[in-house]
Amino acid sequence: MTSNWFMRFVAASLVIFPRLVVAGADDVSLRSYFLDSVRGSDENPGTEAAPWKNLDRLDGLTLNPGDTVYFVRGSSFHGGVTIASSGTADAPITITASGEGSMPRFTNTDIRHLNGNVFLVSGSHVIIDGFYFHNGPAAPPSLRPSPVREMGAVFIAPGANQNIIRNCEVYDYPVGFQSYGSHCIITKNYIHDCTGFLRYPGWGPVGIMVATSHHEISHNRIENYVAIGGTWGSDGGAIEIDSGGRNLREDVEIHHNISVGNQGFLEVTKGPEAGDPSDIHVHHNISDDWQQFILFWGGRDSLVEHNTVLCRRPQNSNVHVVFAFLKNTVNNIRVRNNIFAVGNGLRVFGGTIPYDAAQDYDQPREHNLYFSLDGSVDDPCGMPQGPGDVVGDPRFVNLESMDLRLRPDSPAIDAAADSNLVTDFDGNPRVLGEAPDVGAFEFQTRGKTTQ
Repeated sequence: MTSNWFMRFVAASLVIFPRLVVAGADDVSLRSYFLDSVRGSDENPGTEAAPWKNLDRLDGLTLNPGDTVYFVRGSSFHGGVTIASSGTADAPITITASGEGSMPRFTNTDIRHLNGNVFLVSGSHVIIDGFYFHNGPAAPPSLRPSPVREMGAVFIAPGANQNIIRNCEVYDYPVGFQSYGSHCIITKNYIHDCTGFLRYPGWGPVGIMVATSHHEISHNRIENYVAIGGTWGSDGGAIEIDSGGRNLREDVEIHHNISVGNQGFLEVTKGPEAGDPSDIHVHHNISDDWQQFILFWGGRDSLVEHNTVLCRRPQNSNVHVVFAFLKNTVNNIRVRNNIFAVGNGLRVFGGTIPYDAAQDYDQPREHNLYFSLDGSVDDPCGMPQGPGDVVGDPRFVNLESMDLRLRPDSPAIDAAADSNLVTDFDGNPRVLGEAPDVGAFEFQTRGKTTQ
């Protein structure tokens, strides 16, 4: 289900552009700008030899396709700036780091200035690459209107398309990244340790939030996004697909992410029209979180496959589920080829929902492996098993060290249905035996058949 736009976009984003060379027939030169909080001065021309000092030096700066803005490693910056210029598919604008040492550090603690954004991206074909964002502000309940839907260390504004956020680290930002753009990629980031509310008392912190169609969220690690207390007892999560009440969402692919110690892995809200969202593809993720793997408050024609999911932590909120499927708003949410290892009385299709909403757990399911880690339930599935579904110990290499690869005697080996996915979580070939393996990992060491 990986979209063709994504493959073309990735190929274009890997082009390396030289500095200060002629760009083409329009005779516009590619430019490089440098900022260094240690040795820079805003009186300088912003070159590598004489960099600027402060972030706001970028305010109002017109960037051309192919231009690069470099923040020198070891620098620290406070505040926020709008990136309004656009690149092109062949010549994106790149905002990145230069030099050696620690990543450039950024924070914007003033919620009234760009809603706490460090980078508000309103242009298209912009790459944000290689930064450390820390200690962002929450949304005060007294502030009206609520800035929540425009928050984030990086915020991609409506109409800002074909943008990439990659190779960044986020610490203690109530929203790490939020996108209202389209055809955007958020990849290879480390987002961790936010235990304060996004907006007290009912909205916990969220690592990545997207609100429109055509997004790729991949190869991120998100840890410890959970706030204790408030309306639900605890709240927060790794990823949220939230329409903001006005945006249709389709074609969102979430894959190869690791989520540990968050309140949940993914929450998908009900959209403004029936059937929204659609075509959500969740595959090759690892989740070891407090609450749910996925809450589907709405949606249709979506696929959850080849994930390895642990739901073994004690209940810490009013919600105690692996999945939620809101009745009359979901249809054809297919769940296949996953490993679910649960504990504390949980069943994969069943649980405690305090939202006064009937659930429809009877979604298509097949070739999943279910296991009760602590033996607290005889039926960890919770519904009649689908074709190829089994109950049994997945036989991980080492559960406690989170090595969730398979041992040679795992019942997950060669037990999955064909998914047409090419590689597993480690990037190894997806099919090495008679059939694919269930879960995120394909067993690699195959014994030889004796004649």
